[in-house]
Amino acid sequence: TQHLRHEIEMRKEAERDLIFAKNDADSANKAKSQFLANMSHEIRTPLNAIVGFSQILTNQSKALNLTNSFRRYLNNIYQSAESLSE
Repeated sequence: TQHLRHEIEMRKEAERDLIFAKNDADSANKAKSQFLANMSHEIRTPLNAIVGFSQILTNQSKALNLTNSFRRYLNNIYQSAESLSE
């Protein structure tokens, strides 16, 4: 019976450890989700500005006498920022 008590205690301890580990994992997952939600908002605002300004510059590129290379750069900036904001 001593062996049986020891076995029961070991299983209870393992169960407690699993519960603590699950709670820690749940807390970490919640923190990760909150972080990603905040970062999404924090990144989206300046990204919208990049999309807007690059679009304005692209639309005004002829009036500003921009070179074809510079127009391509602006187009790359616009397309890259636009794809990131989707």
